Amino acid sequence: MDKDVVDFVSIYCPETDRCYYVRPGAHGTSVTLRITPSRNGQQAGVLFADSYRELPIQPLVGS
Repeated sequence: MDKDVVDFVSIYCPETDRCYYVRPGAHGTSVTLRITPSRNGQQAGVLFADSYRELPIQPLVGS
């Protein structure tokens, strides 16, 4: 994917019946969103899916 031409990616999760929105340029080659907390309680470096529920608002180029 050319991250320069994609503003965001919408991810549908059938387990939660929700969509999550990710800016490709903010991540490396892949992204993993957690829908449940880890069993060992790790939070550092964890991307919780609920943090990605809102469509990212980006100003239009030239605005």
